[in-house]
Formats: sequence, C-alpha cells, structure tokens
Amino acid sequence: MQFIKSLHFNPFDINFDINLSNKNMNFRMINFYLNHKLNLSTIKIDKMTSQLKIMSLNVHNFKSINLNDKPVNILKEILKICNHVNIDLCCLQEYYMDIEVADDNYKYIRNKNHIGLVLIYKKNLPVYDISSFKLPNEKNLDQRRYGLVFNLYDKKYIITHLEIGKRFYDRSGSLVYADELYKIITYNNQIRIKQINRILEEKPDFIIGDFNFNTFDNEY
Repeated sequence: MQFIKSLHFNPFDINFDINLSNKNMNFRMINFYLNHKLNLSTIKIDKMTSQLKIMSLNVHNFKSINLNDKPVNILKEILKICNHVNIDLCCLQEYYMDIEVADDNYKYIRNKNHIGLVLIYKKNLPVYDISSFKLPNEKNLDQRRYGLVFNLYDKKYIITHLEIGKRFYDRSGSLVYADELYKIITYNNQIRIKQINRILEEKPDFIIGDFNFNTFDNEY
C-alpha cells in the first residue's frame, strides 16, 4: 500500500495493455503516457495567417498503452489539435486503420495505394496532382514504404515514412556487440539513402514524414 500511495497517479485509472508489460519496467511507459499529454490551453497560437502550418505525426496505427484510448477517439484528438492550432496540413504515418472522423474544416487524402500515409488538410486549400509511389526496400523488411505526392501553391510536397531497418537488440533483448552494431547502422543507412534518392527523383520542394534518422546519421 505504501508503494501505491507514493505514485503520483492512480494506476487503476488506466486500462493497461498487458501486451506491453515487458516494456514497462518501473512504470516508465505509464509515466511517459501521463507526462506527455498535451494541454491545449498552454499552447500559444500564432495569429499570422500568411504562414502555412504543417504538422507531422506517426500515429502508430492509433495504438496506446491505455486501452481506453480507442482509435476513433485518438483521431478526434488529432483533429482537435489541428483546429486549435490552426494546422493547414496534417501529415500522418502508420495510419492503417479504415477510420475517418468528419470535420467541418478538414478533408482527407487516404488511399490503399499509399499505404499508411494520410494527409488531412484544410478544405479551402487547393491541393492538386495527388499521386503515390513505392520506395525500394530489402525483401526481409517492411514493404509498406511509400511516398504520397501532392501539390499546393505551385510547390510539390511528399509525405513519407522511411525504413527503420534492423534493430540494435538480439532476440534476448540485449544490445548487440559493437562490431555487429556498426554493421547494422551501416546497413540501415544504406537502405534509407536509397529511399531518399528515390524520393529526390520526384524533385519535391518539401519532404515531410517519419525519417527514422537524426542529424548525426549519414542520410542527413
């Protein structure tokens, strides 16, 4: 009972997904879930209307460690954020579920030809020339890697989700040795560079999405 009293939240308020229990040592995931809830009242809204506001988010197929967070409710929250912050283009990745929530201000570009990539945009924006293409990938990795192309105000945009590649852990969950780690990093770099080169063939003005690399990687 002393342990329960020391928590800063009531654990019984969360319908915890037991499939994630092995990743939740010392309540780390629950703490992350609670500490990263967005408080819209604290967000300062930029009143300038001449700037295009773009939001990008990997929705992880609307999964949550709290089973009370239903996919439709998560999508409603995303639209709520878009409306509150006045987002023009909301670019989503890993959107595999066949769900939509009607909104007075936004439209969807969602098609099986660009698996997992969805654009939610303001209805008054003249989005045109919508297309998609498949990214190259290794046979043993996720083949659901695409580019979603659209044009707006004479600029070409591409939404994408690059390959994350091989993991740095072995089957036991232990970090691999340094020499193997270097090989994995190099392997993953090369895959993403090939995918970036394919995207650049489309000559986009802007690339938006989940790139799975940072400023220290060769892809950058």
